[in-house]
Amino acid sequence: MNTESREQVPSGESKRPGRAERFAAARSKYMTDRTFVMLLSVVVGLLAGLGAYVLKLMVGYIADHIVGTVSQPGFSRLYLLVPVTGIMLTVIYQHYILGKNIEHGVKRMLSKIAKRDYRLDGDITYAPLLASTLTLGFGGSAGGEGPIAYVGGAIGSNLAGLSRLRP
Repeated sequence: MNTESREQVPSGESKRPGRAERFAAARSKYMTDRTFVMLLSVVVGLLAGLGAYVLKLMVGYIADHIVGTVSQPGFSRLYLLVPVTGIMLTVIYQHYILGKNIEHGVKRMLSKIAKRDYRLDGDITYAPLLASTLTLGFGGSAGGEGPIAYVGGAIGSNLAGLSRLRP
């Protein structure tokens, strides 16, 4: 049996810096904090805009294919079932697939800001988009602005956390 001794790092010395530490050192060397925050805000804005565009595409795709399938000349009772089906699919997605309640995203985000809790979960970057796609695509009465604001806030929160920025 061959036992290899592992090299121990003395308590006064630290290991090689991780990726985040190396990034922070390089960032502080080449740009000021203000410049970095401005650059990060542009990235967050672009990603939130991309999220809004993706939401619009997904809602349009579902609406065209679902409503196009159900459409008949005159009144169709199936039109009444389409929004109910979308809401049921959204509830199933939230409770059984996601496992959390994501409704009232803007209200929840504003209450976190008021409490000075600036951290938003990483899964909030995609969860409102999928839930809103189901609701809006099937004809539910809701707006797409709240989920986009929540997604933009979650993107900003997570990028700031990865960049080790303080509030």
